[in-house]
Amino acid sequence: MARRKRAYRQGDLDGLCGVYAIVNALKHILRLRDQQCRKLFERLIKSLEQDCYHLHKPLIQGMYFAQLKQLAVVAGHSRIQGRYLTFQARPLRLKRDHRTLPRIWAALDQELGPMCVAIVGLTGATDHWCVVYRVTPKTLWLLDSSGQSRIHRSRCTVRLSRTRYCLDAREVLLIKR
Repeated sequence: MARRKRAYRQGDLDGLCGVYAIVNALKHILRLRDQQCRKLFERLIKSLEQDCYHLHKPLIQGMYFAQLKQLAVVAGHSRIQGRYLTFQARPLRLKRDHRTLPRIWAALDQELGPMCVAIVGLTGATDHWCVVYRVTPKTLWLLDSSGQSRIHRSRCTVRLSRTRYCLDAREVLLIKR
């Protein structure tokens, strides 16, 4: 039997996962409707267009943490369909010697809840921005533009690896209502 071909999904050909992560995070904590999410997506893309000399680079290659934070600022100054998007965005702050997997996991567990999610940069097995909305002892639960719903702790590390998800505490942006 022939193998079924997989269609391309967000992230296969583009680097827009950072934009999707911001939209997904705000949709979750602010309870945005679909039309509001479309408007926010459009506003973020226009912001990239204005701020980037070479727009194709973040669209194709993805964005750095500084660009992601700047997009969160743009979203925070947005008024969409008569509604101001009111939220706080701040990096996760851990001391250098606390940037271990158990400490990152514990910090996310402490911060996240119904009013707070984290946009997390993954490297290693993939280069991707995703939204973590819930933490259990063995799992990060995701709202993810590539369709992934969770990451198991056993597949995570803080050291660069080609086969595991590398979590860097310096690439975690907390979004709180």
